[in-house]
Amino acid sequence: MNLRKSLRLAAYALLGMLGMTLTASAQNTNADTNGAIPGLIQQGAGGFTQNQVNLDTAIGNGLYGEKGFYNTAFNNPAVQNAFNNGTIQFDPQTGYITSAPGVNPTLIKEYNTLQNINNVFYGDDSGKQNPTIAQQSSVYKQFLNQLSPGIYTTLPTILFNSANVQNTQIQQRLWAVRAGLSEDPSVAPVADGGKSATMSGKKVVAPAVEPEQKWVTFIDGNGMWSQAQSVNNLPGYNSYAGGVQAGASYELFKNFSVGPYVGYQGTKVNFNGSNGGGSSATDNSVRYGLFGEYRKGGWYNDGIIGGAYNSVAVNHGISISGNGYKFNNMANGNVSGGEFDSMYGTGYEFKAGKLTFGPATSLQYTYMNLSGTQETGGSQALAQNIGSQSASSLLYTLGGQASYNIDLTQSVKLQPFLSLAWQHEFLQNGYGVNSSILGQSYNYQTTNAGRDQYIAGIGGNLVLTKSLSAYAVCNLLNSDAQIFSQAISGGINLKF
Repeated sequence: MNLRKSLRLAAYALLGMLGMTLTASAQNTNADTNGAIPGLIQQGAGGFTQNQVNLDTAIGNGLYGEKGFYNTAFNNPAVQNAFNNGTIQFDPQTGYITSAPGVNPTLIKEYNTLQNINNVFYGDDSGKQNPTIAQQSSVYKQFLNQLSPGIYTTLPTILFNSANVQNTQIQQRLWAVRAGLSEDPSVAPVADGGKSATMSGKKVVAPAVEPEQKWVTFIDGNGMWSQAQSVNNLPGYNSYAGGVQAGASYELFKNFSVGPYVGYQGTKVNFNGSNGGGSSATDNSVRYGLFGEYRKGGWYNDGIIGGAYNSVAVNHGISISGNGYKFNNMANGNVSGGEFDSMYGTGYEFKAGKLTFGPATSLQYTYMNLSGTQETGGSQALAQNIGSQSASSLLYTLGGQASYNIDLTQSVKLQPFLSLAWQHEFLQNGYGVNSSILGQSYNYQTTNAGRDQYIAGIGGNLVLTKSLSAYAVCNLLNSDAQIFSQAISGGINLKF
């Protein structure tokens, strides 16, 4: 048997790897089948999605194509010499290369990695395992779901959710200013500035007028926890976030104030479930912008325009097991990009004694771009080039809120606060992410985000003086996309 034939037979022995057939079969992406793996399809396996088919085809071409991993590896002079000299040795049960003098250790490592995956799917050469087609298919689907860019495409939803909660918190802080630090229109200001006046022939001194307070500064902190269930072959996740924000507004003219804000937000995401693979992500975000409010009587208008820069470190994990074997891999990626935030909200506050209540509505638009990344670490064969993403959110909110004044002392009062709103998402439509593995491109298609969610807020404002107040609010959010979030924020407002 000549060397070339020996090499081809060795390659064919590996064609069961990842359920692939020859290149021609792997390239057939348009066939009307129920599965992504030609070998399993022919045996009746089914239930594969188009995303799984696309990724499977890229793996097949990348492994077994003319310029694929195995053809390139077996045409390597060092490997050919090892075959010629009989120095390449395999474990008879596992199929791992145990010795190959002169062959690049990285090549041996990648070969053994792929053989490890093969053993998870089909068992080793001992003949002791005999997994059914359904078992092979189930593990392979799990592998494809974990390998896909699904965790990357989840990031915009997580960041949109964070932007929504933070915009809500800014509106609630503006409520705290209106409720606690706004001037009482029933108290008429003294116009004489403390100058002497003559009344009925008598000289009197009017009380001094305090300088008009036009600035309001604030600083607040927040914490946020979210939980999402697995849907559409995406992993579930738990996220934890915390941050700080500061800003100031200036009253340009009567009842109209505007000013800047800046803050930092850190988010940690742990992906879970059968499609999580032990993956995680950490986002560091800097947020900035302008906010403003105009009010007249009980009517108020709030506005926000700003942005953020997000930098996300991703640990993309794979963890599968079967037939007594386990395979674990962890690749690293970094994505980053800008975010544009805008919001307009309006409402009316009715007063009935110490009770203030009324309807509120808002519309917020957020645009986000995240760069692509070349994964590093783990198996080189499984490291991917993940494409960039652009996504938009247009979120409408309709609800109401109420607060009540409780006088604790002559100057200190407590104002409990309650709000409830329905939110509807008009955008966040599905889009494609073009990525590549083993030098082969494929498209991963996302799905539409959930459309409806409810957000409830409960908290209070403690007015210490006519210039100083402290507030705290807890918001609960429940989405039809099986996402539940809770956020707590608190801070201080100072008027001068």
